[in-house]
Amino acid sequence: MKTPTRHLVAAAAALALAGCAGGEPTAVQEGAPGPIRRDGEPDWRYTFFKWQVPVTTVAVDTAMEYGIRFKTSLPGVVVGFRVYHVEGDTSRVTFALRNYSAIALRRDTLPGRMATSPDSSHWQDEHLAPSAYYRLTPEIWYRVSAHSRGKLGKTTDYFAGGAVVNRILTADQGFSILRSSPWTTAWSNDAWFVDVIFQPDPV
Repeated sequence: MKTPTRHLVAAAAALALAGCAGGEPTAVQEGAPGPIRRDGEPDWRYTFFKWQVPVTTVAVDTAMEYGIRFKTSLPGVVVGFRVYHVEGDTSRVTFALRNYSAIALRRDTLPGRMATSPDSSHWQDEHLAPSAYYRLTPEIWYRVSAHSRGKLGKTTDYFAGGAVVNRILTADQGFSILRSSPWTTAWSNDAWFVDVIFQPDPV
């Protein structure tokens, strides 16, 4: 198992999972954190990629979603999503948080990726309303993915050496999924630069 020496994500914690009936999740109602500061990273803001950048960017198939499989070692809630914004790409991005069986637990849309810095590539965040935070169970695999009509960041064979551990978040595979029934998933060692913003429970 390889562990990056840079861009590691920090830790903290406690437990619980919001269930879902008929594919619709139960919103987390408690423990809402304060807003994310735009001038820096609060102590509770954890992501898998942090400020890593992809090796390449590719135009994606509009019939597909692309993402990574991940898990957390500590209980907490997903409070938002991130995507690596590709310079010159103005397309809308739709995020999905899914369980291992590909059932959607949360969706959200980033309307346009050029709102702040149209001439540079960078990470761009989309924050969920507190009522839409989704609680994760430790050591259970989830998927985070994005659908775009433009480009996404990608690093080929990122997971070739096995799972990558960034402190409390672990990812081990990339995937693409056909956005129609049946939900067919193709797994790979490639990392698509789509991410969650995760808040562990307070100690």
